[in-house]
Amino acid sequence: MAYLKSTSTFNQAYQQLNTEQKTAVDTLENPLMVVAGPGTGKTQVLTMRIANILNKTDADPATILALTFTDSAAKNMRDRLAQLIGPTAYYVNISTFHSFCADVIRRYPEYFPIARNSEPLTQLEKFEIIEQLIQKTKLNSIKPLNMPLYYLREILSGISDLKREGINPDQFQKIIEQDASRIEQNQDEYKPAQLSQQKKNIDKQRELLQLYQLYQQELRLRQRYDFDDMIMLVVEAFQEHELLLRLHQEQLHYFLVDEYQDTNSAQNKVVDLLASYWGDKANICVVGDPHQAIFRFQGASVENMLGFVDRYSQATVINLAQGYRCTQKIYDSAHTLIKNNALNQNHAQDDLAKSKLLSLLNQPLKSAADDHHPSPNILKNPIKVYSAPTQTLESIFVAKKIKELISEGTEPDEIAVLYRYNSDSVEIAEALTKWGIRYEIEGGDDILQREFTNQLLNFFKVLLDLRTVKEDQLVYQVLHYPWFDLDSLQVMKLGRVAGKLKLSLLEVIDRGYKAIEEAQLEAVLSESEFNQISEFVNKLYDWSSLDHKLLFTTWFEQVLKEAKIFEWLQAQPNYADLLNELNSLYRQVKSMVAGNRQFKLADFLQAVEVMREHNLQITVEDLNIKQGAVSLATVHKAKGQEW
Repeated sequence: MAYLKSTSTFNQAYQQLNTEQKTAVDTLENPLMVVAGPGTGKTQVLTMRIANILNKTDADPATILALTFTDSAAKNMRDRLAQLIGPTAYYVNISTFHSFCADVIRRYPEYFPIARNSEPLTQLEKFEIIEQLIQKTKLNSIKPLNMPLYYLREILSGISDLKREGINPDQFQKIIEQDASRIEQNQDEYKPAQLSQQKKNIDKQRELLQLYQLYQQELRLRQRYDFDDMIMLVVEAFQEHELLLRLHQEQLHYFLVDEYQDTNSAQNKVVDLLASYWGDKANICVVGDPHQAIFRFQGASVENMLGFVDRYSQATVINLAQGYRCTQKIYDSAHTLIKNNALNQNHAQDDLAKSKLLSLLNQPLKSAADDHHPSPNILKNPIKVYSAPTQTLESIFVAKKIKELISEGTEPDEIAVLYRYNSDSVEIAEALTKWGIRYEIEGGDDILQREFTNQLLNFFKVLLDLRTVKEDQLVYQVLHYPWFDLDSLQVMKLGRVAGKLKLSLLEVIDRGYKAIEEAQLEAVLSESEFNQISEFVNKLYDWSSLDHKLLFTTWFEQVLKEAKIFEWLQAQPNYADLLNELNSLYRQVKSMVAGNRQFKLADFLQAVEVMREHNLQITVEDLNIKQGAVSLATVHKAKGQEW
């Protein structure tokens, strides 16, 4: 009771729960699974359950571990808990899986084969390593002669999937050999073409294994790890070092896992190892809904729920059947689609616990929103499906529809556009811009697609090219950029002079105004006009040579300051957006320099080219300025957001 900020605060929140929610909050001991659809109050249930553990048991806050997938979800849970129990909430272990594992690695570095202050590889570094390995490794099946890097993205994805499922190279090799043996023993069951394809797939898997092994060796040589390694490293350490596992088992007694449908095998293994000390009586609570899975292989998420029932046969299963986020029409429509999911059709029905669970998953949610927040406009409007022949026409339809809604009185920040991939936002954003509609991309869009960043990168490219090749057209373009405050007409005049002299812009400037006088072109460009441009070009040469003398982060700051780009930004009406864009680029620069203190301009531009080639993003920080703006988001980003 001492941990509660006030019993009245807890009791008031408790009384607002429905019957199923109260049951979940009150079930404090032994395994518990809560099946929770969208808007059923699962975060409130998890938070209240933590508060109730502290209220009704003698558990110390530090013995509770709550794991979720995003930093925002962890922060949301902690903030809610703080409202219930006050500052004690900050002693409860609430974090993402990766944060928890990173903390284990940081606190016990002696158990891990990486440098003490090692940072995980960036996505760019992963691409560069795999690209180098492909180039120098003799491969046949996944290295086409005419396009050796054709399968690079698939290779990276394959290695990442293996790590997420907790499969190391040795285990992967055993799986491949088992598959090869099965095909060999049953080859009479295949048609000739099918058998050839199966054997070809085995060859591809063997080459993927070869790259997986080389990739892990390279990480060990660098004493680095990648993001997916973080969890697998902890799993292996827990399995190999009993003392490390016991230290955590003695400290942690209660486990709560949010979004359980999205946990992969490696994440499941972390929790199961921690809870294994208490066997099938472990105080572990998982909350999830397979129909909302977004992180795992398609259809695999239901295995988590069924696997939990297998591992903890005495688990209590509670279904939160009442939804508060949507109207009944939306829940019914969603269920009409969900009930067609193949994942519910392929599991044995002879297991009573599994059969009961699958029946729960096939029940539609009942909406409480219609009663609590009746909205006649939503209730009477049917859900409409529009099928467009092309993505461009689809984006135009979306923009027109949003324009109509706004003209009818709907506030822009009440409108959201959801899509599957980040790349889908580009065409939608372009359509909204053309229709004069403000928008904000949830989680930030790719600054490599933005005009200001591309102009800045062109400016840097000119500075690099001054040392080697003189790319005249790009120089001419950069001289027109607004932040340099050069007279565009004078630049055009110089271009005209260069054309008449059949020289490049830089060659004309190198020869000086005397070349213009000799050609009797003073009428086209005066000496004062020429000198203004010439002085600026000399600055370009200075900035280019300065790169050799300074740390790249220092060079970056100094050039932007001397070029008066900051001054130009401050005068722009969208100053906050542009500055945020620049800061996002600078964060990427600092990250690159942190991994290589010899990093220079040429390295930076090469890294940008690699990112563009492989569709990697530099994501701008989300400012959460939603007022007066339509929200654009992937389903991944939108999940769990408050609209």
